[in-house]
Amino acid sequence: MQKRWIAYLASAILLLASFSSIASAAVKTGAACTTLNATEIASGYIYTCIKSGKRLVWGKRIKVVVAKPTPTPTPTPPVAISEPIGAVGGSPTTPISGAPCQNMGARVNNSTGFLECRYVAGNALKFFQVSSQPEYSYVNTSPRSFETCRIRDYSNLVASNSRPLPTAGKLKVALVPIDFSDYPGGVSPHAEILAEIKVIKDWFNQFSNGKLQLEIITYNSWIRAPKTSQNYNWGHSGVSNATTLTNDQLVQDQMTAANPYFDFSNLNVVFFKYPKNVTTIESGIMTTVTVNTSQGVLHPFAVSQGYMVEKQGGPTWAYWIHELLHPLGLQGHAPGNGWPFSIMSTQSGAALNITTWDQLLLNWLDARQVYCDDVATLKESEVTLRSVDSNLDGVKSIMIKTSSHQMIVIESRRKDFWSSAASTLSTREFIDGFYGVMVYTVDADVQNDRSQESGGDSGNDPKYPKFAYFQKISDSHTSDFDRVGQWKYVMYEGENIVVNGVKISLVKSGDFDTVKLEKTSS
Repeated sequence: MQKRWIAYLASAILLLASFSSIASAAVKTGAACTTLNATEIASGYIYTCIKSGKRLVWGKRIKVVVAKPTPTPTPTPPVAISEPIGAVGGSPTTPISGAPCQNMGARVNNSTGFLECRYVAGNALKFFQVSSQPEYSYVNTSPRSFETCRIRDYSNLVASNSRPLPTAGKLKVALVPIDFSDYPGGVSPHAEILAEIKVIKDWFNQFSNGKLQLEIITYNSWIRAPKTSQNYNWGHSGVSNATTLTNDQLVQDQMTAANPYFDFSNLNVVFFKYPKNVTTIESGIMTTVTVNTSQGVLHPFAVSQGYMVEKQGGPTWAYWIHELLHPLGLQGHAPGNGWPFSIMSTQSGAALNITTWDQLLLNWLDARQVYCDDVATLKESEVTLRSVDSNLDGVKSIMIKTSSHQMIVIESRRKDFWSSAASTLSTREFIDGFYGVMVYTVDADVQNDRSQESGGDSGNDPKYPKFAYFQKISDSHTSDFDRVGQWKYVMYEGENIVVNGVKISLVKSGDFDTVKLEKTSS
């Protein structure tokens, strides 16, 4: 596992080096820096801001051996999976795009990328061409202005246990590694933390379209908490043996221990990182607190992981982001609460993107990324979508206004950057061959009912009010991907659905999904 983190860090350094030449000139050993324990990556070296006498300077640089990079505009080039190949006159033939195949996810390499076996309408299987360097050339010809799709919204209420945080500008975040006398951390977590910082910054840079930047400070060793781990078991719903400490005391303890190594000035958020083998902390804290520090009284939003999250198997960074998005303004947990399609449905799913509806609420979505229309004036059209799982730009969403507070949202899905374990530091990802279009409806006047999320609610059950629901495509879909019928909500090429007077068809797929829109009388 340690080798995996180091390898990821090495590739992260190479990626950063390509666009940080200006910063690199200013970062060198002995040069002045501004934030204690801040880290920078420049010219293949890691620098940490340290205290030297009364000054803050960049410390001794650490060289990382960088592996030769592999560009990833599409999923990592595959190892071909055995797939029967047809024959003409007894001679083997190479399959072509559109030819039938037998095993979902089977791949055959070719000169432009690979063929992948995927489902189409009627539960048939055929090969699709996937390019190693796909060219997205669709020009957004949205018939209505972006403002048309900014329907009024009452669902993005900040959680009652937190203060609102700004969605644009800069947030200062402290990532504090804490261990305990009963659970010592052992080896330094620094390499793992730097990899997590890289993916967190990349996530916010992409999904906020650069509108929100995170300044993340950290420390290169475990910091010992003053009490044993049990004392930091937050009293969340369903937790046994909860701490007797108040929220403020729980966070104060850990920040006091960390303060000698951190400058907490102007701090907005604190993430506590614990050793992964801690089982006595069932639930980590997720709330705004008031604490005293050497830099004065602060009111950070505090998040720490607990065993209940760790055993779900998702990456810790995704849990931190999920919880942080609540005080940024998201209700979350719809559509498909607990389903593996976005970070706000579950931080432990196969895909760790954010929905385009949530992006819209946070004012992070750009007009160029949305094809916007109104059902009242909708005319037949075709739109080519780039997957919301991709880390590359393009039209990511079709939004059709159906009333002053209701909307149809259409998104393309793939196994791609944010749904691939190799790029998300996760153990979960979409399976090979997964693709399609997902459709959900939004009612901005509705609040989520999460009362049965651990009971009778599938996560998308209309008996329990939600601000968004996935729309079922076909009851005939079959796949081992399925948990509670989720595969039935993914549209294959050749399929269609009618939602609120709009016929939505997936007419062409491959690297991207081309969707046809038509108005109906139903």
